Amino acid sequence: ILLSYYSETSVIKTLQSAFELADIVISTGGVSMGDKDLIKSILTEQFNATIHFGRLQMKPGKPTTFATCEVNGKKKLFFGLPGNPVSALVSYWLFVVPTLKRMIGHIQPHHPIIRVQLNQPIEYLDPRPEYIRVTIEWSTKSSIPIARIVSPDNQCSSRLLSARRCTGLVRLPSKTDVNPSFFNINQDGLGQQVDCLLLSL
Repeated sequence: ILLSYYSETSVIKTLQSAFELADIVISTGGVSMGDKDLIKSILTEQFNATIHFGRLQMKPGKPTTFATCEVNGKKKLFFGLPGNPVSALVSYWLFVVPTLKRMIGHIQPHHPIIRVQLNQPIEYLDPRPEYIRVTIEWSTKSSIPIARIVSPDNQCSSRLLSARRCTGLVRLPSKTDVNPSFFNINQDGLGQQVDCLLLSL
């Protein structure tokens, strides 16, 4: 773990040290669109890196960045995660964990996907596809697991405690891509049936 004071010189020195020590480097913060978000320009200008993606159509995690570069003749991978803690954690689960598993030879690097039923209806969708944190409950009384939304009134990306008990990520469609039947809810008090990624750290 390397810490950097947020100046261009400090970030360059920290990244140089990290690339010399590791094949994959993960940072948090500095990848959005503000004046102090220097990571992308430093990667391209100082390390001749290729930015494969730097803005994603997803919530949370829009500024997530992935780049590759060569240092001392060796290929390096770089993940720039957002500064908001939940955004960083969701991006880590979605992109970093499968990459690490693939690098160590895992046969199935991606998270398993199961069908679940939400414990309450979703009545509003974001313009971007959204990953919401859930805890998954299995019961002999139901043929499909129940996904209980963690902190349903506040899934904002700064609320790290909402991810503490999270065991799955449900991907909700964007409001522009959803089939209108998505909002047809049964009268049993439960929500929609959706796909859910089972998480493992």
